[in-house]
Amino acid sequence: MDSENSGLPGGSNTTLVTRKSLFDRMQQQDLPNFNEKLEYVANDLLLCNDYSDEEIEEMKHTFSYLKSEFKQRWIRAHKKEDVFLKNNDKWLQERFSIPKGKQQRSGRPQKTFSESSERTKRRKTKSIRSAMNTDVLVQAAQTLLQTSGQRDASTVLKDLTKCPKRAEKYKKAFRKSLQDNEQQLTPLQALSLFVEADLQSGSMK
Repeated sequence: MDSENSGLPGGSNTTLVTRKSLFDRMQQQDLPNFNEKLEYVANDLLLCNDYSDEEIEEMKHTFSYLKSEFKQRWIRAHKKEDVFLKNNDKWLQERFSIPKGKQQRSGRPQKTFSESSERTKRRKTKSIRSAMNTDVLVQAAQTLLQTSGQRDASTVLKDLTKCPKRAEKYKKAFRKSLQDNEQQLTPLQALSLFVEADLQSGSMK
C-alpha cells in the first residue's frame, strides 16, 4: 500500500496512505459487496502494527469518515469501478494519516502473528471480530486460504461451518485418526483425508 511518513510536526508517529491504494486493496478482496470489502480492509489495517487502545480509537474515527465518503462516492458512480475512478481521480490521490503503532525494538525480532500468544492474537483481532459478523469472517478466511494455495483447508472450513453437526463429526474423526495412524498426521493432513473420504462416499450414494 502506497504510503509515506508525514512531514508535519509530530508526523514521525504517523504514516500517510493514499485513498487509491486503499481502494485497490479493497477491490482485490473476493467479498460479496463494496461495504464488506471496505470493512475488511479498514479492519485489516488495524492489524498492521501493535496499536494502543487510543490509536485504535483514533483510526476508527478516521475510518468512520473515510468509509462514509467512499460509500457515497461509490453510489454516485452507480457502483461502477471505471466511473468511480474517473470521477474521483483527484480525491483518490489524496492521503490520510494513520498511526505507526509501536516500533520494533532494536535487537529484538518482532514476532509474526502466528508466533504470538493466544492473548495477543485475541487482542489484535478484537476490532475485526467486533466490527464484522461471522459469515463475513468465514468467507474472508476461505478466500485467503484458497488464494494462498491451501485449497483443502478452505474446503474443510467451508464444510465445518456449513452444518453444525459436521464440526463434531470432524472432531471425532480426527481423534480416531490419531489413534489409528502410527505416524501422527497434522490437523490439516488428517482433515484433508476426511474431505476426500466424504467426497468419495457422497459420489457412491
